[in-house]
Amino acid sequence: MSPPTQQRNQAFRHGEGDLIYLAVQEDKALGYFYSPLTDILVLFPTAHRFRADGIILLFMEDDNENGFDPKRIPFRPGSIIEVAAQGEEFPLMSPLQDMIEFPMAVDSLDSDDAELGRSTLIYRGPHSLHSKTKPKVTPKSFIPSNSSVLTSLPNLPNLVTGDDFFAPLGPSPPLAAPLVLPPDDIVLEGTNNNDKLDDQHRLANILSACPNIFDLALGTHVKKSDGMQSVLRRAIRSLTRLEYLHLYSMDTTFVGGADDDSNSKNTTKNAFRGDINNKVNNDSENIHRAGGSSLSKYNNGSNSLWSRNSNIAGFFGNKLKTNPTTTTTTTTTTTTTTTTTMTTAASSHTAASNNRTIASLDAQKLAELVHTRGDIDYTTTGDIIRRSANKMKVLMLPGLSESFSSSNGASLELTSTASQSKSRDERKPNNSVLQLNNPAFSRLTHLDLSVKLTEPSHELLATILPKQDLVHLGINCKSVELLNTARLAELKSISLCAVSEESLKPLFGAVLGRGRQCKIESMRFDGICGTNKWLPDLVTAVALTRLYLVDLGEPLLTRMLKAVDLAKLEILVIDDEEYDWTTEKILTGRLGQFRPNLVVQLGYKSSMSKRDVLNLGSRGDTKTWTALPRHRVRVDSSVQLYDEYLRSVLPARA
Repeated sequence: MSPPTQQRNQAFRHGEGDLIYLAVQEDKALGYFYSPLTDILVLFPTAHRFRADGIILLFMEDDNENGFDPKRIPFRPGSIIEVAAQGEEFPLMSPLQDMIEFPMAVDSLDSDDAELGRSTLIYRGPHSLHSKTKPKVTPKSFIPSNSSVLTSLPNLPNLVTGDDFFAPLGPSPPLAAPLVLPPDDIVLEGTNNNDKLDDQHRLANILSACPNIFDLALGTHVKKSDGMQSVLRRAIRSLTRLEYLHLYSMDTTFVGGADDDSNSKNTTKNAFRGDINNKVNNDSENIHRAGGSSLSKYNNGSNSLWSRNSNIAGFFGNKLKTNPTTTTTTTTTTTTTTTTTMTTAASSHTAASNNRTIASLDAQKLAELVHTRGDIDYTTTGDIIRRSANKMKVLMLPGLSESFSSSNGASLELTSTASQSKSRDERKPNNSVLQLNNPAFSRLTHLDLSVKLTEPSHELLATILPKQDLVHLGINCKSVELLNTARLAELKSISLCAVSEESLKPLFGAVLGRGRQCKIESMRFDGICGTNKWLPDLVTAVALTRLYLVDLGEPLLTRMLKAVDLAKLEILVIDDEEYDWTTEKILTGRLGQFRPNLVVQLGYKSSMSKRDVLNLGSRGDTKTWTALPRHRVRVDSSVQLYDEYLRSVLPARA
């Protein structure tokens, strides 16, 4: 059959037969196109499975899909949907052995608004580790804007059989029989989702089966999570080679085990509007690593599993009752619109379902620890930081909520407990953390702390930071003392959150004293208070490429927009509810100074708070005296913009 002239048609083919084109339908509420399963079955009555670009598509048929009807397959422009009948198998596509995609329903922050997400599980054989052919990942243009792609690449028959892999596991599922895994990769990517509890069960099953993961960035959405905590704990404890741990979370609604859905939904909204938000993206082209791939998953959730809850604290082993001869590695998960990155080492592993030998916590050391926007257990966090101090390159704990970061006067301890028992005069940077040839934190390149540090921790950092070539430094009112010791003029990026202008004098001296010789390229200002006499001078003195202005209020925001040097500026993000047409008039007057690729990115905390200035439909193709032209403006959620900021700060993966 000749292709139709209309653009939105999905092509189907059974075996070697002709292509058959089927017009897709639009879900206007969710903003995407799809092929109803009922329409497909008219053309292919025996259809049982579908595949596109090597990815097996599972249509929506779950009883808990929030009323999606008819069952559907999302539109994949430019792809041919292969159809298989009952009992037929698709030929394997080298180097990808098998890929499976399943859609999932997600809840948005507004109860009357739903979003559709899509998860993809990909299985790839061991030969692919050394293959020069990159795995074919669904292009972003093929994926709904709010989507998540979960990609896991061990050999499918060695994990579980058939559809059991995707079935919900229940509160305490038995792990599979002893697993013999080939060298395997895991890839996961996506954007901005609340995934369902069933999807978390699937994720836990994947983690259990892939003990060689050394790169894990995980955000989870776990409502009524007691059973899920047990599942994830058992799964994550098998990770023996973890080096990169990124945890993303949005609020602490369920910390301590709260399970009231209505209460949690309200708390989520309040936290969201309070600028407790984030998501991190990883481009598919950036997730490949030597000896493996990365796995990235984006969720939009509201529960931190890395909490004061004693069960979850067991993820880090401090409260696990283990046999002395059995060593344990643990990590945890948190929540947000975020990423899950997993990368597995290229070696085989044999494990029994209920009797696994797992790596020693004492031997486990992380090169990167990132935990954003969520609850934190100071004891367990301090333990893993101290254990990893000689290896750690990235230590980022930004955006933690006041509700717990200041509770009970808690402080993060970076030195050993032994050093704390000494008198203040005897206290030295402890030898259990500092080694002669490799002192603690001597490899640190990214430091972002919004937690209060103990006095010994400050003393330790005071001996390290003056010698350290940091790339990024992030501080807030609890960690502002770091400005007195860090080499500020050598930074490439700095983030200032909820600090007074008075406390920034060291920064003013370092930056204004060096002017254009200063190396800072990126600045983020969030909720700065005070007279703000000198802040505009910072953005004038430095030729920034990225500037982020968050919740500054109209007076300071206006002054910053007038002062910023636009000569090299490539990214300008304004996330402030006091931004309006009057404020934008400043930018329209400077439009002639914009670089060709500069687009002003405007953020909003909630769709209910969107103002006329955030409506692209209110703009024309050319500027007016108060409005920038449409092509010079992008509007997105605070969540998305923060994620992109964090992604720009974190070190790129080879």
